[in-house]
Amino acid sequence: MKCIIRARKRESTKARNSFFVFAFRAFVLSCLRALFPCFLISLFLSQPIAAQLDTTKVYQIQEIEVAGNKATVEKSTVPLQTLDAQQLTRLNAVQVSDAVKYFAGVSVKDYGGIGGIKTVSVRSLGSTHTAISIDGIPVNDAQTGQIDIGRFSLANVESLSLVSGQDDNIFQPAKLFASASVLNIQSKSPTFEADKKFNVNLGSKFGSFLFFNPFVTYNQKLSEKFALTVDSEWAQTDGNYPFTFENGNYNINEKRYNSDVKKLRAETSLFGQFSDKDNLRLKLYYYQSEQGLPGAVIFENPTASSERIWDKNFSAQAHYQNDFSHLFSLQANTKFNNSNLRYFYINLSQQEIENNYDQNEYYLSTSLLFKPLRKLSFSLSCDGFYNSLDADLDDFAYPERYSLLTAFSTKYFTRNFSATASLLTTFVNEELKNEESGINEQKLSPFVSFSYQPFVGTKYFSPLRLRFFYKNIFRLPSFNDLYYINIGNPSLLPENTNQYNFGITYVVRTKNISPLRLTADVYYNNITNKIVASPTRSIFIWSMENLGKVEIKGLDLTVETKIMYNKKRGIWLQASYTYQEALDMTKTEKKQTYKHQLAYVPRFSGSGSCTVETPWFDVSYSVIISGKRYSAGQNIADNSLSGYADMSISLKRNFVFSDGKYNFFVQGEILNLLDDNYKIVMWYPMPGRTFRVSVSFGF
Repeated sequence: MKCIIRARKRESTKARNSFFVFAFRAFVLSCLRALFPCFLISLFLSQPIAAQLDTTKVYQIQEIEVAGNKATVEKSTVPLQTLDAQQLTRLNAVQVSDAVKYFAGVSVKDYGGIGGIKTVSVRSLGSTHTAISIDGIPVNDAQTGQIDIGRFSLANVESLSLVSGQDDNIFQPAKLFASASVLNIQSKSPTFEADKKFNVNLGSKFGSFLFFNPFVTYNQKLSEKFALTVDSEWAQTDGNYPFTFENGNYNINEKRYNSDVKKLRAETSLFGQFSDKDNLRLKLYYYQSEQGLPGAVIFENPTASSERIWDKNFSAQAHYQNDFSHLFSLQANTKFNNSNLRYFYINLSQQEIENNYDQNEYYLSTSLLFKPLRKLSFSLSCDGFYNSLDADLDDFAYPERYSLLTAFSTKYFTRNFSATASLLTTFVNEELKNEESGINEQKLSPFVSFSYQPFVGTKYFSPLRLRFFYKNIFRLPSFNDLYYINIGNPSLLPENTNQYNFGITYVVRTKNISPLRLTADVYYNNITNKIVASPTRSIFIWSMENLGKVEIKGLDLTVETKIMYNKKRGIWLQASYTYQEALDMTKTEKKQTYKHQLAYVPRFSGSGSCTVETPWFDVSYSVIISGKRYSAGQNIADNSLSGYADMSISLKRNFVFSDGKYNFFVQGEILNLLDDNYKIVMWYPMPGRTFRVSVSFGF
């Protein structure tokens, strides 16, 4: 007989009055008190300037770059990869997780393709070392430590960029200094013609397995200073795709079940451009989903899975920036985030188990930029976090974590040389309901980088630049790593990582090539106490352990160009290649994985895309390639996963009417041309050949 097991809800408890908590709260209050008068003063000062704006011109509401000489891919002191809105349309991508697979050094774990969770790891450091930033404000998840990038749509994205190491932009929140890499998602800013006060873009995507994805974006010009954007979409699919199940010498045709997805995303953004020196952006975000978690495909029961999750997320964030003078600039960010996760499954005793988790985050950040010289700048950033996790479980730790991050940075640049350096201080204090004490960490994390152009003025070698960076960073175990019932490991130690990178960039611009960009980077990562998470019988439940020492050596190559075959049309080419040797160097008597490749890290991987522009339509071809991997730390035949090549092709056309007032876009795609049910994660086959059609209308 089935029964429902639910634990009692946590009773509210008071936080202990530790010195750290007191200092943290004092910091938050002092920042608010300092920012509020600055905000009022800046509003007052901006009024006469804003009144001089010419209302006959076309204005774009956007953030202003003030850090000086914004780094391009070739001039960046660290590896920087970008995809703009135009490039994203050529990659057969619907969500962020589809697009980042084309970045060099990136591994996206995909648990089942449609209904599975999708996490991104850069240079084998793990998804918890990759920070996600939306419009300059970090996204955090203290419960799992990793962000499901499958929930972020590309419908209203202006650009994606991936930074390995640390961005050359020193005028940013301290949280973005605290990761080994950063994935930046930049939303589109509204633009209006002189005689228009609103823009509308609506459409839908249709595809295999009852995929249906309608979306709408509405921009409204409220005044000469303010604009509003409302962006929403709905997506659903039954996810019941066929696959071939290999059982010894037999191949059995099965169908994937419990892979359905229903999700809703809604965003509202308010843009304020008070003058050319100060701006404001407010954003409200809501996301909810219900989906099945497809189970591992095993011989005893290749299709069954009872697991389901319901996810609700709400956040409100604000960004304000003011360039008071050529010497000083100030920005402030604040955010509130609430996440509610409901997890359901049937255990081996046929009992229905339901767990509920509620996570809250309060975040405040201030940054000050000082530019005493045109080529030299300094910044000071302070971030404060409060994270809590509640669950309806007996004997749960109910952690509360207070974090204070401070980063001091400097940047110097000339025509042929640029350098950045920073020192990050991290203070973390954690309180538990059922334990005497949680984590209490203090850490200094240095970073230094430079880029140098050795051959200035020569015809063939002046585009050549050399770059180097070193970064020390650490990451704490997440709440789930430490406290999840039956899985969490309270004795986990923080990871400590040293990153080294040496690279070369070469860019050529000619009459018919615009441009030819080549980059090559070799890197070495040394990690102690690496936290390794592996799925058990479920993609929701993991096992955690520390590896004493891990060494990662790798090479990233990228090439990008557009070859014009007439004045209006050309051929876009883009490719990346990665070689990685990620070895477990923990040496003990009982260790069977010494000098073995880490789980799910291929020795080589790569991607490529080609788009040919024609008078009738544009044709795009893309491919993602991965070599052999192992599903566990022991590199034996039973753990081997074959390599794969995922190829896609698309045709698209944009029709423009009435002198640009209306446009109609249509695109058809064939994904996974080879119809291969390859596996990114062991026992989780991906969908085979699928079809998708996209249409949209803008006015």
